[in-house]
Amino acid sequence: MQRHRAPRVLLTALLYFALSAAATQHVLAQGWQWPQNQRPPLTTEPEEPRAEPAPIEERSLFTQAHVGVVLPLQSSAYARLAEQVRLGILTASKMSSYNALPVIVYSTTGDTQGIVQAYEQAVRDGARVIIGPLTRDGVSAVAESTIVAVPTVTLNVPDASITLPRQMYVFGLQIETEAEQVARLAFTHGGRKVLLVVSQSALSQRIARAFAQQWKALKGDISDEFIYSTEALALASLRDLLDTTAADVAFLAVNAPRARFIRAYLGTQFPIYATSLVYASSADKLELYDLDGVRFMDMPWLLQEDHPAVMTYLRAPLDSSALDEERFYALGIDAYRISQSLLDNSAEVPTIDGVTGLISLDQQQRFTHQLTPAFFSYGTARMLNEEPGTEQ
Repeated sequence: MQRHRAPRVLLTALLYFALSAAATQHVLAQGWQWPQNQRPPLTTEPEEPRAEPAPIEERSLFTQAHVGVVLPLQSSAYARLAEQVRLGILTASKMSSYNALPVIVYSTTGDTQGIVQAYEQAVRDGARVIIGPLTRDGVSAVAESTIVAVPTVTLNVPDASITLPRQMYVFGLQIETEAEQVARLAFTHGGRKVLLVVSQSALSQRIARAFAQQWKALKGDISDEFIYSTEALALASLRDLLDTTAADVAFLAVNAPRARFIRAYLGTQFPIYATSLVYASSADKLELYDLDGVRFMDMPWLLQEDHPAVMTYLRAPLDSSALDEERFYALGIDAYRISQSLLDNSAEVPTIDGVTGLISLDQQQRFTHQLTPAFFSYGTARMLNEEPGTEQ
Protein backbone atom coordinates (compact mmCIF):
# COMPACT_ATOMS: atom_id res chain seq x y z
CA MET A 1 0.00 0.00 0.00
CA GLN A 2 2.81 2.44 0.86
CA ARG A 3 4.39 1.65 -2.48
CA HIS A 4 1.39 3.10 -4.46
CA ARG A 5 0.68 6.06 -2.18
CA ALA A 6 3.57 8.33 -3.33
CA PRO A 7 2.59 8.34 -7.03
CA ARG A 8 -1.03 9.09 -6.11
CA VAL A 9 0.03 12.04 -3.93
CA LEU A 10 2.25 13.38 -6.70
CA LEU A 11 -0.55 13.02 -9.27
CA THR A 12 -2.99 14.85 -6.95
CA ALA A 13 -0.52 17.70 -6.44
CA LEU A 14 0.08 18.09 -10.16
CA LEU A 15 -3.66 18.12 -10.85
CA TYR A 16 -4.19 20.81 -8.12
CA PHE A 17 -1.55 23.12 -9.54
CA ALA A 18 -2.90 22.71 -13.09
CA LEU A 19 -6.43 23.60 -12.01
CA SER A 20 -5.14 26.59 -10.00
CA ALA A 21 -3.24 27.93 -13.00
CA ALA A 22 -6.29 27.57 -15.25
CA ALA A 23 -8.48 29.36 -12.72
CA THR A 24 -5.96 32.21 -12.43
CA GLN A 25 -5.87 32.65 -16.22
CA HIS A 26 -9.66 32.76 -16.30
CA VAL A 27 -9.75 35.45 -13.62
CA LEU A 28 -7.23 37.58 -15.47
CA ALA A 29 -9.03 37.09 -18.79
CA GLN A 30 -12.29 38.32 -17.26
CA GLY A 31 -10.61 41.38 -15.78
CA TRP A 32 -11.77 40.49 -12.29
CA GLN A 33 -10.36 42.28 -9.26
CA TRP A 34 -9.79 41.27 -5.68
CA PRO A 35 -12.64 42.29 -3.38
CA GLN A 36 -11.98 45.62 -1.70
CA ASN A 37 -12.15 44.08 1.80
CA GLN A 38 -9.50 41.47 0.98
CA ARG A 39 -5.82 41.83 0.27
CA PRO A 40 -4.18 40.05 -2.65
CA PRO A 41 -1.73 37.31 -1.74
CA LEU A 42 1.80 38.39 -0.99
CA THR A 43 4.39 37.95 -3.71
CA THR A 44 7.95 36.96 -3.21
CA GLU A 45 9.25 39.99 -5.17
CA PRO A 46 8.15 43.58 -4.37
CA GLU A 47 6.36 45.35 -7.22
CA GLU A 48 8.17 48.10 -9.10
CA PRO A 49 6.85 51.56 -8.12
CA ARG A 50 4.49 52.93 -10.77
CA ALA A 51 5.16 56.33 -12.32
CA GLU A 52 2.45 58.94 -11.90
CA PRO A 53 0.46 59.47 -15.13
CA ALA A 54 1.42 62.55 -17.11
CA PRO A 55 -0.98 65.51 -17.04
CA ILE A 56 -3.62 65.32 -19.74
CA GLU A 57 -2.15 68.24 -21.68
CA GLU A 58 1.24 66.47 -21.87
CA ARG A 59 -0.02 63.15 -23.15
CA SER A 60 -0.66 62.33 -26.78
CA LEU A 61 -4.14 60.82 -26.62
CA PHE A 62 -4.76 60.61 -30.36
CA THR A 63 -1.89 59.40 -32.44
CA GLN A 64 -3.78 58.63 -35.62
CA ALA A 65 -4.06 61.02 -38.54
CA HIS A 66 -6.99 63.40 -38.08
CA VAL A 67 -8.42 66.86 -38.72
CA GLY A 68 -7.57 69.05 -35.74
CA VAL A 69 -10.00 71.83 -34.76
CA VAL A 70 -8.79 74.53 -32.35
CA LEU A 71 -11.69 76.61 -31.00
CA PRO A 72 -12.25 78.86 -27.92
CA LEU A 73 -15.13 76.78 -26.58
CA GLN A 74 -14.16 77.66 -22.99
CA SER A 75 -14.22 81.42 -23.59
CA SER A 76 -17.21 83.34 -22.27
CA ALA A 77 -16.79 85.89 -25.06
CA TYR A 78 -16.48 83.47 -27.97
CA ALA A 79 -18.00 80.14 -26.89
CA ARG A 80 -21.43 80.76 -28.45
CA LEU A 81 -20.08 81.34 -31.95
CA ALA A 82 -17.26 78.79 -31.57
CA GLU A 83 -19.86 76.13 -30.80
CA GLN A 84 -21.65 76.89 -34.06
CA VAL A 85 -18.37 76.58 -35.97
CA ARG A 86 -17.80 73.21 -34.30
CA LEU A 87 -21.26 71.97 -35.23
CA GLY A 88 -20.80 73.14 -38.81
CA ILE A 89 -17.50 71.28 -39.11
CA LEU A 90 -18.99 68.08 -37.71
CA THR A 91 -22.01 68.37 -40.03
CA ALA A 92 -19.74 68.70 -43.06
CA SER A 93 -17.51 65.83 -41.92
CA LYS A 94 -20.50 63.50 -41.74
CA MET A 95 -21.27 64.28 -45.37
CA SER A 96 -17.71 63.59 -46.55
CA SER A 97 -16.35 60.39 -48.04
CA TYR A 98 -16.30 57.15 -46.03
CA ASN A 99 -12.50 57.20 -45.69
CA ALA A 100 -12.25 60.81 -44.47
CA LEU A 101 -10.04 61.52 -41.48
CA PRO A 102 -11.75 61.77 -38.09
CA VAL A 103 -12.27 65.20 -36.54
CA ILE A 104 -10.78 65.96 -33.11
CA VAL A 105 -11.66 69.22 -31.35
CA TYR A 106 -9.17 70.98 -29.06
CA SER A 107 -11.07 73.28 -26.73
CA THR A 108 -9.35 76.44 -25.48
CA THR A 109 -10.05 79.71 -23.73
CA GLY A 110 -9.26 83.03 -25.37
CA ASP A 111 -5.75 82.96 -23.92
CA THR A 112 -3.17 83.04 -26.71
CA GLN A 113 -0.67 80.83 -24.86
CA GLY A 114 -3.31 78.14 -24.42
CA ILE A 115 -4.25 78.43 -28.09
CA VAL A 116 -0.65 77.93 -29.19
CA GLN A 117 -0.31 74.92 -26.85
CA ALA A 118 -3.51 73.38 -28.23
CA TYR A 119 -2.20 73.85 -31.77
CA GLU A 120 1.10 72.16 -30.85
CA GLN A 121 -0.82 69.31 -29.20
CA ALA A 122 -2.88 68.78 -32.35
CA VAL A 123 0.29 68.47 -34.42
CA ARG A 124 1.83 66.02 -31.91
CA ASP A 125 -1.35 63.97 -31.95
CA GLY A 126 -1.07 63.47 -35.69
CA ALA A 127 -3.24 66.21 -37.23
CA ARG A 128 -2.84 66.29 -41.00
CA VAL A 129 -4.70 69.60 -41.29
CA ILE A 130 -5.88 72.10 -38.67
CA ILE A 131 -8.92 74.40 -38.65
CA GLY A 132 -8.57 77.44 -36.37
CA PRO A 133 -7.89 79.48 -34.33
CA LEU A 134 -11.01 81.66 -34.38
CA THR A 135 -9.84 84.90 -32.74
CA ARG A 136 -7.56 87.49 -34.32
CA ASP A 137 -5.17 87.33 -31.34
CA GLY A 138 -5.07 83.55 -31.54
CA VAL A 139 -4.33 83.58 -35.27
CA SER A 140 -1.61 86.20 -34.75
CA ALA A 141 0.03 84.15 -31.98
CA VAL A 142 0.14 80.97 -34.07
CA ALA A 143 1.32 82.87 -37.17
CA GLU A 144 4.19 84.47 -35.23
CA SER A 145 5.33 81.13 -33.83
CA THR A 146 7.37 78.53 -35.67
CA ILE A 147 4.92 75.69 -35.07
CA VAL A 148 2.86 75.75 -38.29
CA ALA A 149 3.83 72.36 -39.70
CA VAL A 150 0.63 71.26 -41.48
CA PRO A 151 -1.95 73.04 -43.68
CA THR A 152 -3.91 75.37 -41.40
CA VAL A 153 -7.22 77.08 -42.18
CA THR A 154 -7.54 80.01 -39.78
CA LEU A 155 -10.97 81.50 -39.13
CA ASN A 156 -9.74 85.06 -38.75
CA VAL A 157 -6.95 87.30 -40.01
CA PRO A 158 -3.72 88.01 -38.13
CA ASP A 159 -2.50 91.50 -37.36
CA ALA A 160 -1.64 93.39 -40.53
CA SER A 161 2.09 93.44 -39.74
CA ILE A 162 2.38 89.64 -39.57
CA THR A 163 3.43 87.58 -42.59
CA LEU A 164 1.56 84.31 -42.97
CA PRO A 165 3.63 81.10 -42.69
CA ARG A 166 3.79 79.03 -45.85
CA GLN A 167 1.14 76.50 -44.80
CA MET A 168 -1.28 78.94 -43.13
CA TYR A 169 -4.40 80.05 -45.01
CA VAL A 170 -6.95 82.68 -43.98
CA PHE A 171 -10.70 82.14 -44.18
CA GLY A 172 -13.38 83.93 -42.21
CA LEU A 173 -16.16 86.48 -42.00
CA GLN A 174 -14.10 89.66 -42.17
CA ILE A 175 -16.42 92.67 -42.29
CA GLU A 176 -13.83 94.72 -44.19
CA THR A 177 -13.87 92.25 -47.09
CA GLU A 178 -17.66 92.43 -47.13
CA ALA A 179 -17.62 96.25 -47.21
CA GLU A 180 -15.31 96.10 -50.22
CA GLN A 181 -17.72 93.79 -52.03
CA VAL A 182 -20.63 96.13 -51.27
CA ALA A 183 -18.63 99.05 -52.70
CA ARG A 184 -18.08 97.13 -55.94
CA LEU A 185 -21.77 96.20 -56.06
CA ALA A 186 -22.89 99.82 -55.62
CA PHE A 187 -20.44 101.03 -58.27
CA THR A 188 -21.54 98.30 -60.69
CA HIS A 189 -25.15 99.39 -60.21
CA GLY A 190 -24.34 102.93 -61.26
CA GLY A 191 -23.28 104.71 -58.08
CA ARG A 192 -20.49 107.28 -58.43
CA LYS A 193 -20.90 109.72 -55.52
CA VAL A 194 -21.62 108.28 -52.08
CA LEU A 195 -23.04 109.65 -48.85
CA LEU A 196 -21.43 107.79 -45.94
CA VAL A 197 -23.38 107.26 -42.71
CA VAL A 198 -20.95 106.23 -39.98
CA SER A 199 -21.06 106.10 -36.17
CA GLN A 200 -18.32 106.65 -33.61
CA SER A 201 -17.89 102.93 -32.85
CA ALA A 202 -14.64 101.20 -33.81
CA LEU A 203 -16.51 98.62 -35.91
CA SER A 204 -18.38 101.30 -37.85
CA GLN A 205 -15.13 103.15 -38.49
CA ARG A 206 -13.51 99.97 -39.84
CA ILE A 207 -16.44 99.32 -42.16
CA ALA A 208 -16.47 102.89 -43.48
CA ARG A 209 -12.72 102.90 -44.01
CA ALA A 210 -12.77 99.64 -46.01
CA PHE A 211 -15.69 100.83 -48.15
CA ALA A 212 -14.09 104.22 -48.79
CA GLN A 213 -10.76 102.72 -49.83
CA GLN A 214 -12.43 100.38 -52.33
CA TRP A 215 -14.75 103.16 -53.55
CA LYS A 216 -11.82 105.48 -54.27
CA ALA A 217 -9.96 102.64 -55.99
CA LEU A 218 -12.97 102.36 -58.31
CA LYS A 219 -12.68 106.12 -59.00
CA GLY A 220 -15.82 106.92 -57.04
CA ASP A 221 -16.21 110.10 -54.97
CA ILE A 222 -17.23 110.49 -51.33
CA SER A 223 -19.71 113.32 -51.63
CA ASP A 224 -20.69 113.75 -47.96
CA GLU A 225 -20.42 112.07 -44.57
CA PHE A 226 -22.98 112.04 -41.77
CA ILE A 227 -21.99 111.05 -38.24
CA TYR A 228 -24.84 108.97 -36.85
CA SER A 229 -26.91 110.72 -34.20
CA THR A 230 -30.44 110.67 -32.83
CA GLU A 231 -30.39 114.28 -31.72
CA ALA A 232 -32.96 116.55 -33.32
CA LEU A 233 -30.40 119.15 -34.39
CA ALA A 234 -28.23 116.55 -36.13
CA LEU A 235 -31.24 115.00 -37.89
CA ALA A 236 -32.30 118.45 -39.09
CA SER A 237 -28.84 118.94 -40.57
CA LEU A 238 -29.22 115.57 -42.32
CA ARG A 239 -32.43 116.77 -43.98
CA ASP A 240 -30.63 119.91 -45.17
CA LEU A 241 -27.75 117.78 -46.43
CA LEU A 242 -30.10 115.62 -48.49
CA ASP A 243 -31.43 118.76 -50.22
CA THR A 244 -27.97 119.85 -51.34
CA THR A 245 -25.90 116.66 -51.71
CA ALA A 246 -24.58 115.51 -55.06
CA ALA A 247 -24.60 111.89 -53.84
CA ASP A 248 -26.34 109.32 -56.00
CA VAL A 249 -25.99 106.48 -53.49
CA ALA A 250 -25.74 106.07 -49.69
CA PHE A 251 -23.80 103.56 -47.61
CA LEU A 252 -24.73 102.73 -44.01
CA ALA A 253 -21.67 101.66 -42.02
CA VAL A 254 -23.80 100.96 -38.94
CA ASN A 255 -25.54 98.03 -37.23
CA ALA A 256 -29.17 96.95 -37.60
CA PRO A 257 -30.85 99.14 -34.92
CA ARG A 258 -29.10 102.28 -36.16
CA ALA A 259 -29.78 101.43 -39.78
CA ARG A 260 -33.49 101.00 -39.05
CA PHE A 261 -33.60 104.37 -37.31
CA ILE A 262 -31.70 106.39 -39.91
CA ARG A 263 -33.40 104.71 -42.88
CA ALA A 264 -36.59 106.74 -42.31
CA TYR A 265 -34.68 110.02 -42.73
CA LEU A 266 -32.96 109.08 -46.00
CA GLY A 267 -36.12 108.81 -48.10
CA THR A 268 -36.08 107.23 -51.54
CA GLN A 269 -34.05 109.70 -53.59
CA PHE A 270 -31.16 107.24 -54.13
CA PRO A 271 -30.26 103.57 -53.52
CA ILE A 272 -29.07 102.73 -50.00
CA TYR A 273 -26.44 100.04 -49.34
CA ALA A 274 -25.19 98.37 -46.17
CA THR A 275 -23.33 95.28 -44.95
CA SER A 276 -24.97 92.12 -43.60
CA LEU A 277 -24.93 93.71 -40.13
CA VAL A 278 -28.35 95.11 -41.02
CA TYR A 279 -29.69 91.54 -41.36
CA ALA A 280 -29.33 90.51 -37.73
CA SER A 281 -32.51 88.47 -37.31
CA SER A 282 -35.33 87.18 -39.48
CA ALA A 283 -37.75 86.76 -36.56
CA ASP A 284 -39.26 90.27 -36.46
CA LYS A 285 -40.75 91.14 -39.84
CA LEU A 286 -41.79 94.59 -38.63
CA GLU A 287 -38.17 95.50 -38.00
CA LEU A 288 -37.24 94.40 -41.50
CA TYR A 289 -40.04 96.60 -42.90
CA ASP A 290 -38.09 99.57 -41.52
CA LEU A 291 -35.22 98.63 -43.86
CA ASP A 292 -37.37 98.43 -46.99
CA GLY A 293 -35.28 98.96 -50.12
CA VAL A 294 -31.88 98.74 -48.40
CA ARG A 295 -29.42 96.66 -50.40
CA PHE A 296 -26.78 94.46 -48.79
CA MET A 297 -24.77 91.29 -49.39
CA ASP A 298 -24.93 88.01 -47.52
CA MET A 299 -24.14 84.32 -47.92
CA PRO A 300 -26.23 81.81 -49.91
CA TRP A 301 -26.89 79.94 -46.63
CA LEU A 302 -29.29 82.72 -45.62
CA LEU A 303 -30.60 83.78 -49.03
CA GLN A 304 -30.71 80.80 -51.41
CA GLU A 305 -32.51 77.74 -50.11
CA ASP A 306 -32.27 76.14 -53.55
CA HIS A 307 -28.50 76.56 -53.76
CA PRO A 308 -26.90 73.11 -54.42
CA ALA A 309 -24.53 73.31 -51.44
CA VAL A 310 -27.16 74.79 -49.11
CA MET A 311 -29.54 71.93 -49.85
CA THR A 312 -26.83 69.39 -48.99
CA TYR A 313 -26.36 70.21 -45.32
CA LEU A 314 -28.63 70.12 -42.30
CA ARG A 315 -29.62 73.40 -40.68
CA ALA A 316 -28.02 74.49 -37.42
CA PRO A 317 -29.85 73.31 -34.26
CA LEU A 318 -30.32 76.81 -32.87
CA ASP A 319 -32.28 77.99 -29.84
CA SER A 320 -32.46 81.55 -31.14
CA SER A 321 -33.10 83.41 -34.37
CA ALA A 322 -29.72 85.18 -34.30
CA LEU A 323 -28.36 85.07 -37.83
CA ASP A 324 -24.77 85.55 -36.67
CA GLU A 325 -24.92 82.01 -35.27
CA GLU A 326 -26.19 80.73 -38.63
CA ARG A 327 -23.29 82.46 -40.36
CA PHE A 328 -20.68 80.86 -38.10
CA TYR A 329 -22.32 77.46 -38.56
CA ALA A 330 -21.98 77.95 -42.33
CA LEU A 331 -18.39 79.10 -41.81
CA GLY A 332 -17.64 75.76 -40.14
CA ILE A 333 -19.11 73.83 -43.07
CA ASP A 334 -16.99 75.61 -45.65
CA ALA A 335 -13.87 75.63 -43.47
CA TYR A 336 -14.05 71.83 -43.35
CA ARG A 337 -14.51 71.65 -47.14
CA ILE A 338 -11.46 73.86 -47.62
CA SER A 339 -9.42 71.65 -45.28
CA GLN A 340 -10.28 68.62 -47.42
CA SER A 341 -9.20 70.39 -50.59
CA LEU A 342 -5.83 71.17 -48.95
CA LEU A 343 -5.39 67.48 -48.10
CA ASP A 344 -5.77 66.46 -51.74
CA ASN A 345 -2.19 67.61 -52.46
CA SER A 346 -3.23 68.84 -55.88
CA ALA A 347 -1.17 71.52 -57.61
CA GLU A 348 -4.06 73.98 -57.57
CA VAL A 349 -6.78 74.40 -54.95
CA PRO A 350 -10.14 74.33 -56.77
CA THR A 351 -12.84 76.96 -56.50
CA ILE A 352 -15.55 75.82 -54.07
CA ASP A 353 -19.21 76.68 -54.52
CA GLY A 354 -19.80 76.97 -50.80
CA VAL A 355 -22.65 77.79 -48.47
CA THR A 356 -20.87 81.06 -47.62
CA GLY A 357 -20.40 81.95 -51.29
CA LEU A 358 -18.12 81.14 -54.19
CA ILE A 359 -14.75 80.47 -52.52
CA SER A 360 -11.41 81.04 -54.22
CA LEU A 361 -7.79 81.30 -53.09
CA ASP A 362 -5.79 84.44 -53.85
CA GLN A 363 -2.02 84.92 -54.00
CA GLN A 364 -1.90 86.13 -50.39
CA GLN A 365 -3.07 82.70 -49.09
CA ARG A 366 -6.53 84.06 -48.37
CA PHE A 367 -9.73 82.21 -49.16
CA THR A 368 -12.43 84.73 -50.04
CA HIS A 369 -16.12 84.03 -50.59
CA GLN A 370 -18.20 86.05 -53.02
CA LEU A 371 -21.43 87.05 -51.31
CA THR A 372 -24.91 87.23 -52.83
CA PRO A 373 -26.55 90.66 -53.47
CA ALA A 374 -29.91 91.12 -51.74
CA PHE A 375 -32.41 93.76 -50.62
CA PHE A 376 -35.29 94.09 -48.18
CA SER A 377 -38.82 94.10 -49.55
CA TYR A 378 -41.99 93.92 -47.43
CA GLY A 379 -40.15 92.54 -44.41
CA THR A 380 -38.25 89.86 -46.33
CA ALA A 381 -34.69 89.57 -47.59
CA ARG A 382 -34.75 88.92 -51.32
CA MET A 383 -32.05 88.43 -53.92
CA LEU A 384 -31.22 91.18 -56.42
CA ASN A 385 -31.48 90.35 -60.09
CA GLU A 386 -28.21 89.85 -61.88
CA GLU A 387 -28.89 92.87 -64.10
CA PRO A 388 -27.46 96.05 -62.52
CA GLY A 389 -29.96 98.51 -61.20
CA THR A 390 -32.94 96.14 -61.05
CA GLU A 391 -34.60 94.34 -58.19
CA GLN A 392 -36.30 91.00 -58.06
